[in-house]
Amino acid sequence: MKKYKRLEFKEEKVKIKEITNSETKKIIDQLSNLADKLVPMEGPADTQEGEMIRAIDRVLHRYWNDGDYFFKGYGKQTAASSANYLATKTPISNKLKSLLRDARNFAKPGSAYEYTDQDMYQHYLFNIASMIIDYVKSKNGKYTPNTYDSR
Repeated sequence: MKKYKRLEFKEEKVKIKEITNSETKKIIDQLSNLADKLVPMEGPADTQEGEMIRAIDRVLHRYWNDGDYFFKGYGKQTAASSANYLATKTPISNKLKSLLRDARNFAKPGSAYEYTDQDMYQHYLFNIASMIIDYVKSKNGKYTPNTYDSR
């Protein structure tokens, strides 16, 4: 199992966490449980927190099922709007924007930080998912009405 060095980013000094395989499963389970409670079968969620879960689910789903990156190729059509929502329309957008931008920057061809499909991009997505889960749980059921569609 790979371990990743803790990295600091300029916006709010966001640090990515080292995420093990067992933590990955826990994140997936938590996302699933929150989606069952907060995300409708079709259309946008009634709450901002549900829409955040819906958005990160979309980005992860597109990556796992079709290899789409939210910032290039077909991923621009399938996942970019969800990533943009997370970066601009949520109460924690200032933190998520930094991680989303850095996930994109790691993929620049020839970058010293270029990653493989199973490495840093997914690692960043799990860090984003973990931040969203923590935020939603911190609301203790006192959710904010939603006015956006992340897709």
